Amino acid sequence: MKFLRVLCQILLGLHLVMTGLPKLADPVGTSLLIQEYLGIVHGSAFVPAADVLAMLYGLAETLLGIAVLSGLRYRLTAIASVAFTSLTTLLTLILVIFGSGSLASLVSHCIFILMAVCMLTQHRKVEPMAAAPVEWTLLGIYAAVLLFFSISAYNSLPRIDYTPFKPGTDFQRANDGQGRVSLVFQADSTEGRAVADEGPLVVSVVWDPLKMDSSAWQDILMLRERVERLEVPFRLFATHEGVPEELSDVLLTGEQSDLRALMRSNGGGVYFYDGGIICKWAAGKMLDGRLEETLERDPDEALVEFMAAEKTYARVFVALLLISILLMRYICRFNSRKNAAQSA
Repeated sequence: MKFLRVLCQILLGLHLVMTGLPKLADPVGTSLLIQEYLGIVHGSAFVPAADVLAMLYGLAETLLGIAVLSGLRYRLTAIASVAFTSLTTLLTLILVIFGSGSLASLVSHCIFILMAVCMLTQHRKVEPMAAAPVEWTLLGIYAAVLLFFSISAYNSLPRIDYTPFKPGTDFQRANDGQGRVSLVFQADSTEGRAVADEGPLVVSVVWDPLKMDSSAWQDILMLRERVERLEVPFRLFATHEGVPEELSDVLLTGEQSDLRALMRSNGGGVYFYDGGIICKWAAGKMLDGRLEETLERDPDEALVEFMAAEKTYARVFVALLLISILLMRYICRFNSRKNAAQSA
């Protein structure tokens, strides 16, 4: 039974960590999904809290996975795992009933419930990793690190881009497949092709103009000047309200949810080439010294560099997280056995 318990602990813990981290890495995207779920179950009253719910959901899932893998607060962790997997299974069942979920996903969630139950039934056979205050402190440290990770992603760009419009994808093909980002030319109020199939294009995306102050708009005007100086076309994708008159000639309007699907950072930018997404900038980071260098170099080279940096970041973060769990388990076990030997 010990082998089965440990196997369930590893598989369930890895599942929770690997599904929770993407939610923390892209809290805005998770918020959009939560808003869709709330719309399905007629929970529109909770939509204003979707951003907070998204961050808390990702934090709870990832932290629970870390607790499962490490064995911290084992009994409480096992109970929380049963409750969490039961809740997610119920939500998946509701989505299946409403025609928005898959049966395969429901079956996998049921399997994870069984793993959590296996852990709970065996909790009396598991020794504590350390004293309760130490275990709570370790969980608090992990929670603080994960929350900082998520807040920084919320205020800039996803640390790992899982969106349909991530760099390396063709905008029109992804847009047609997802049915998103319907943009209208402001000049004549007709829908048109927002991104040309040939040549470069730099776009600034503002999905909430009312939250943009004068300095943020000035940054976009300066960006336009620098881009057009290189003879590269510039466009502004935004909602209808609050856009300065100086940008009306390059404005294409769309719905806020559509624009957030393209760019998570309000006021951020996207560099297209031949209709493909090459790279993105967060708001406030679009005027760095690499703008001209990026636009003048080969777009394939810029894309490879951007994607390599993202993959490296993701791999290093996950590796460091798992290594820290292994080291923490070893240190706690070593101190526990040392203290037991001294007391004997």
